Amino acid sequence: DLPVAFVYVQHIEEAFDQALVTHLNRQTPFEAFKFDGETRLGVGRILIVAPEKRPRFLPFQRVIPASKPWLGKFRPGIDEVAADLARLYRERLGLIVFSGTCNDGERAAVLVNRVGGQVWSQSPESCLIATMPEAANRTGVVGVSGTPRELAATLASRLRNAAKS
Repeated sequence: DLPVAFVYVQHIEEAFDQALVTHLNRQTPFEAFKFDGETRLGVGRILIVAPEKRPRFLPFQRVIPASKPWLGKFRPGIDEVAADLARLYRERLGLIVFSGTCNDGERAAVLVNRVGGQVWSQSPESCLIATMPEAANRTGVVGVSGTPRELAATLASRLRNAAKS
């Protein structure tokens, strides 16, 4: 019942993305789906960005395949996806950086903060590999840090309180 759409960007092998979709559909009330062509973001949906197809985000929640390939060293690139989303959603955009092995998301954190969005991170002590959240934390723009369960509870609470206002 939360008024939010998610864009899930993870450095995964192409064979794993469908397993991720299946898992999320079993474990959450949201509809998870892999980006593989024109679609729309929407409340209650999780768009999984796969390495083989770069999305381009357009007004009115439209998402189409981009004509250009991933530019950075990561596929999919969190920094690239966040830059595209920040252009459209500005202060309505939130970024959560979870466990991972590189600094992808570090530039995204700065950019999302610059346009007025919120940046959160998984607490390093709760990570399997803390490199990504630590890189985001070093930027000085992370406003909330916690375990995945704590982050989910905080997000739900804030969205429900905002809906009451």
